Formats: sequence, structure tokens, C-alpha cells
Amino acid sequence: MECGNLKDIIFLTGATGFLGTQIAQQLIKKYNVNIVVLVRGKNYDDAYKHLTRVWWEFPELIEEIKGIKKVNDDNIDENKIYLVNGNITKENLGLNSYEYNFLLNNITHIIHAAADIRLNMPLDDLRKVNVQGTLNLLKFAEDINKNHDIKRFSYLSKAYVAGGQKDIIFEDILTDEYGFLSNYERSKYEGELKVRNSNLPVSIFRPGMIIGDSKTGYIKTFNTIYVLIRLYLNNQLHLLPVSKDSKLNIVPVDYVAESVVKLTFDKNTENKTFHLTAPYSSLPTIEDFLYYIQDWTLTNMNIKLSKPFFLPISLLNPKIVTILKYLGQNSEGLGKTIVELAPYMNEDRKFSRDNTQKFLGSYTLQLKKFMHIILDYAIYNGFFHRSQRTVHEQVLFRLKSKSRPVQYYDIVEGQFLKRKKSDIINDILKGVRSLKNLGINPGDKIAVIGFNSTRYLILDISIGLVGAVNVPIYYTSPVNEINEIIKDCGAKIIFIGAPNLLTSLNDMKLGNYIISFCNENIKIPSNILSWKEFIGNKNAKKSNNIFAPVNFDDIATIRYTSGTTGKPLGVSFTHGNLRWMAEYISSMPPWADRNKKISYLSFLPMNHVVEGILGTYSPYYAPAPLYLYFLENFKDLETSLPQVKPTIFFSVPRFYEKIWTKILESSIGDI
Repeated sequence: MECGNLKDIIFLTGATGFLGTQIAQQLIKKYNVNIVVLVRGKNYDDAYKHLTRVWWEFPELIEEIKGIKKVNDDNIDENKIYLVNGNITKENLGLNSYEYNFLLNNITHIIHAAADIRLNMPLDDLRKVNVQGTLNLLKFAEDINKNHDIKRFSYLSKAYVAGGQKDIIFEDILTDEYGFLSNYERSKYEGELKVRNSNLPVSIFRPGMIIGDSKTGYIKTFNTIYVLIRLYLNNQLHLLPVSKDSKLNIVPVDYVAESVVKLTFDKNTENKTFHLTAPYSSLPTIEDFLYYIQDWTLTNMNIKLSKPFFLPISLLNPKIVTILKYLGQNSEGLGKTIVELAPYMNEDRKFSRDNTQKFLGSYTLQLKKFMHIILDYAIYNGFFHRSQRTVHEQVLFRLKSKSRPVQYYDIVEGQFLKRKKSDIINDILKGVRSLKNLGINPGDKIAVIGFNSTRYLILDISIGLVGAVNVPIYYTSPVNEINEIIKDCGAKIIFIGAPNLLTSLNDMKLGNYIISFCNENIKIPSNILSWKEFIGNKNAKKSNNIFAPVNFDDIATIRYTSGTTGKPLGVSFTHGNLRWMAEYISSMPPWADRNKKISYLSFLPMNHVVEGILGTYSPYYAPAPLYLYFLENFKDLETSLPQVKPTIFFSVPRFYEKIWTKILESSIGDI
């Protein structure tokens, strides 16, 4: 075994992906090497923000990229990890000449883990990354080899480049004779073929279906087998058109990552291919797999799942696959699930592990040792894909999603005013534009004081998306106290949504922009900007992705205490704090309740630290349709509550104490 040393510098692609992140972890933990990660971004700072967000849940990696610098001869040994901003689909990987030449002189190994994994995108689209990107990496490796001998080019392929081949799939064989079940698999086949035809010292790795970390359960994208699990947990899996003895070719990501790194540094594995799969005998059948989930669910969640009925049908028949694709292409139903899982539920083939067994030794997939960890993690996260989104980005992302609808209502003077989701999205985007036009920059403080409403939500999300710091203030606070908080935080803009405060704060001549988000029927002073003036008449420019210019360690909001026990004190929360709390709160209800229609009534002031999370961010991490109600006047709660019938209800202890006191004072209390 030849382990890395200080002179080994690994060039890693796909470091922001699920497997690439795990490979980076293994390199840092077990090998004394330097790593250069290639990350795509508009510029270096943008790429750095992207990397830090993706790695936010991995402290050991975050620690290594603190104070990260661009690579050069003077600092190559100062950090373990270095970042270059590039793109594998471009010539010279999109690097400038200095970076490219520097890397030519220093890189010893390449681990190519980047891939476009969209299953059935047009083939030409997939080829951009999976084929042309691989060719560009090979050219890079060849240039390195001319400069000095490159030690290894490790390529992450896929076991399913075997397509429809049956019987025994040998590690060193690659053929397109049997066709492919998806464009993704064909593009990966073409990429592997380019690697095989090179004259470089290569190692090719073909993992099976990668699932979560066997020690933590972590996974980034809840697709393939997780779709099956989710449907089963929701009692939506009654019929499976496969044999109950079909094998699931699953493998934990930590086994794959450990194997890739270990074999990359082994000088004897040059020009060999490895099936990173478990031996056929240890793979679970689909029946065993679902029965395990059934037993675990009954024991741990007190939910009894019905046993699925197995009706074997050959999924490899092109006509059947076409029909299932048609039925499932626009849904999350069984048709789509079976199409995605077809390559993984096939009892007609075995993947040879001769090379893998020789260099890594025996491996047994022990489902019972880690499956409970996998399930715990998936259920906690509601099977929502892990992403680098902040809570504000998550709200906008969820609003644009079609699979789980979001509906809003403002409750004003007893009237339920329905707000269109499209209008909310448009106003958020216009709010972002307007804040930028007013000169708001990342880190600037903005005070928000007003009643609960969709406008309050729009402001909160807009502020977060420009990277500014939201400072919500109790609208019940005395005017002089509000003034002190505004001075203390240094707010550049004050948004007021409480009519009684418009004149009071305006008369104080604070010297700030004051903008009203009160209803249109409220008369506002002439020198205060109205909501319509702030939002503007033009529609916002449509954007599929808005990336807030922040890291998770940046301050997102400052929440001031109510002042009932002394002078209000400001408590800062980072974007990471908000995301953690939002995800945790959404995981608290029982599984069955989290997957049904969720209605929530926001009536406590939205600047309240819990209400500000529960009503503003947390719902968008719940795997269910959302019906969100914002109550303008707290006094209307008694009449609004029975109409909304919220499935989730939160309040402070004092509220429940008052209710209990009323009950005791009523005729019921005498019983």
C-alpha cells in the first residue's frame, strides 16, 4: 500500500456532490495529502461560498477551508484543501493560465467524481459533463503526465453502465451490446470508454446504488430507493411488479468513498476496474428490505404498514418501461418509482467482485446494522433533498415547487383574504430588487415593525435574499424603546406595518428611510414611502435561482427581547442557526401528521423568536401541502381559530394560562 505524503496533491472534481464530499472527508481523515477542489462559480468568492455552504454540515472540512487561499508556490503546504474556480466542460477546465500551469507542475493524482446524474435528460445535455467533461479532465491529466508522471487518474463510473446485460457482469468488460435503461447510463458508459482508451494510469470504480452513510445516515438526495421507502411509509405501496426475490444492489456511501481513496493510492491497482458493490449473497431481496422497514416502523413509530403484493413483470421490456415512464413522468407515484428502480431490482445478474475482493478483502452488507440509522436520518429530514439553501432561499424554492402546494391567507377584520402564490413570489423578487435599488448591501440592518401578514413574510424573505440583517421589533413596544433599538442596531431602513406607529415614528425624525407595509386604506404621511411605491409597478425579472450573498456563519437576524424584565437585548442568529431550527421544528410532529395537509395560524408577533421560525421558515421543510394563515389582529384569535382549525398550534405559556383561568371561571370549571 502506497499512502499519500506531503508531496501528493489530489485534484478532486465533484467535491460539492454527495460522494465527492465523502471522498474529501476520507482524504483529510486518513491521508497526509493536499487537496485541490474544482468548484464552479461566477468568480472565486462565489465558488468559495458555494463550497462552504455545501460542506456546512461537515465541521472537519469547514475547518480545513477557513482562510483558504488561491493555490500558489508560496502557500501550497499551509492548508490541506485549496479551491480553484473552474468548469470541467470548458477548455483548460475554465482555469486561467497561471492556475492551469501551476496545477500541471504539482498535481499527482486526479479523482474525477463530478457527474450529471439527471436520469433521463436529453443525451446531448448529459454528455456535456459526463463525456466532454471527462475528455477535458483526461487532457488535463495528459498535460500533467508530460510535465511529470501522474500517479493515478481515478474515474467514478457506475455499475449500471452494463445496461440491460444479464448473468455475470465482469469488472473489466465494457459493452453496449445490451442497450441502456437511461440516457444517464449511456453517457456514463461513453465517459468510461474514453477513460479506458487513454494511455494514463487509471482506476475505474463502478459503485452500485449508493445510499446514506452507514454511521450517520447522511445522504444528499433522497432518490431511487428512498422514493420506495417514502411511499411505503405513507402506505402508498400496495403492488410491486417485480419478484419478491429481486435483489437490491445497495451500498453505503462510506464504503464507496473509503474504497476509492484506498485503491487510488495503491500502486498495484493501476488500470483495473472495481465493482464497489456488496457480494450478491449479502444483498437484501426487495421482500426482506420492505419487511425490515415494516417491523422497524411498527416498533419505532407505532405505524402498521400493509404487506405489499408482488406481481413479477419484466421491467426490462422496452414497451413496459415506456408505459411506466409515461404514467410516472409527472408524478411521484409508483410508475416513476419503478422506472427509477428498475436497474436496481433485477435478479437476473450478478456483479463480479474479483478485483475488489483481491485488493479490499471480503465485505458483507449487514442491513440490520445500519438500516435503522438510514431510516432515522431520512424521516427526520422528511425525505427532503439536502441542499445549500438558506431558509430564505428554501421558502422561494418551495413556492416554485409544483409537487407540494402552498396557499396563503391574510385574516383582516374577520375576512379571509386569499393571496396568490404567484403574487407572493413576484413581490419577493420585487422586494429584493427594491432593496438593492435603495442601496442595501449584505450585512446592513433593516428594522421591521408590524402586524402579521403576507407582506411581513415577503419583507423577511426579501431581506434575507439580499444578505441584509432583519431586525424585527415588537409593535407593542413603547415608541421610545423602539427608537433605542433602532439606534442600537443601526438600521438603515424601517418598515412599519402598524398604523399607530406611522405618525409616532415619523415625528421622531430618525433620519432613516421609513416605508409602510400597512394596508392601502391606511393614510400615511407624505414623506413615508408606501408599499406600492416600494414594490413598484413592474413585474420582477423571473429567476429560477436566487443565491443570497451569504455564508451560513453570517448573521441573518437580530432578535430583541421584549423588555418586560429590563432593557431589550439583541440576540444574533446566523443563517445556519435559522436553518437548523427550522429543520428541527419541522421534524417534531409525528410522521403521519407531517405528511398530511398542514394548516398553521400565525398570530403571535412574527418578531417572537419561536414564531419567527415556526411561522416564517419551518413549514417549508415539511413534506406536505401548506395552508398558512396570518392573523393581523390578535384579538380576532377567538373567532379565527375554529375557522382555521390549525393542525399545528403554538403559543407561549401565558396564553395557555389565560385559557385555563377562563375555563376554571366558567361553568365547566365547577364540574
